[in-house]
Amino acid sequence: MENYLTILLLSGLVLLSAFYGYNVEQRIVQIKNDFVNTEVQHKEEMRKVNATLKSMSEQINEHRNKMIEKDNECRKIINQTEEGVVTFKDEFINVEIHHKNEMKKVHEELKSMSGQVNAGLNEMIQKENAYRKELDQTNENVTTLHKETMKLLKETNNRYENTLNDIKKENKEHNGISFSARLGTSIKDIDPWNTVIFDQVISNDGNSYNAATGIFTAPIAGTYYFTSTIFTSTGSILEMSLKVNEQTQMWMYTYAATITGNTATNSIIVKLNKDDTVRLVKHGVWGARPFYIHRVWSTFTGFLL
Repeated sequence: MENYLTILLLSGLVLLSAFYGYNVEQRIVQIKNDFVNTEVQHKEEMRKVNATLKSMSEQINEHRNKMIEKDNECRKIINQTEEGVVTFKDEFINVEIHHKNEMKKVHEELKSMSGQVNAGLNEMIQKENAYRKELDQTNENVTTLHKETMKLLKETNNRYENTLNDIKKENKEHNGISFSARLGTSIKDIDPWNTVIFDQVISNDGNSYNAATGIFTAPIAGTYYFTSTIFTSTGSILEMSLKVNEQTQMWMYTYAATITGNTATNSIIVKLNKDDTVRLVKHGVWGARPFYIHRVWSTFTGFLL
C-alpha cells in the first residue's frame, strides 16, 4: 500500500514536472520574444532620442552662436558706452571748469555792478536831496507867488468894481440916450458918399447927435437901434446906406423914376463901442440923378436899447 502511494506520488510528481517543464519553456520563449521586441523598441526610442538630442544640440549651438553674437554686440555697446562715459566725463570736467570760470566772471561783474549800484544810489540820494531843496524853494516861491497873485487879484477886483461902478454911473448919467431929426431943407442933388445932414432936431437926449454934421457919436458902448426914411420925387432913383464908422451896415433904395414920389425905410440894431460914429450917406453913384431928397418927410432916428 505504501509502495503504491509512493509510486502514485512519484507518478504525480513526474506528471507535474512534465507539465511545468513545458510551461517554463514556453515562458522562456515568450520572455525571449518580449526581450527582442523590447530591444527593438528601445533601439527605436534611442534613435528618436539621438535624433532629438541632435536637433537640440543644433538648436543649442544656434542659440549659443546667437548668444555669442549678442554678447559681442553687448561688449561693443559696453565699449562704446565706456568710451562715451569717458568722453562725457571729460566734457563734464571741461564744462565744470568753464562754469567755474563763468561764475568767477559773474561774481566779479556782480561785485562791479554792486559798486556801480551803490554809486548810483548815492548819486540818486544826492539828487533827491537837491530836488527836495529845490522843491522847498519852489514851494516858497509858489507861496510868495500865491500871495502876490491874491494881492493882484484883489487889486484887479477893486479896479473891476471901480470900473463897473463908473460904468453904472455913466449909464445912469446917459440913461435915455436917443435922438430924432428931420431934413429942414430939401436936397436937390446930393453928391455920392456925402452925408445927409438932418438939421431939424426933434429930440436929442444925451446930446450925442450933431445937427451940423449929421453924425451920431456913441457916448458909451452898447446896443443901439437906428431907423431912417428917405422921400424922393419924380425922376429920381436913390440908393442910400448907413455907415458905422466907415463900414456900411444898412442899405436903402427908393424908386421914383416914373411916379410922382416914393419913400424907402429901413432899420438896424448894432453894437457900438464908445465914440463910434453913425451917419446916413448917398451910396456911391448908383441910382438916377438928380439924387433928390425931400424935406420933412426924410428922417433919421436912433436910441440906446
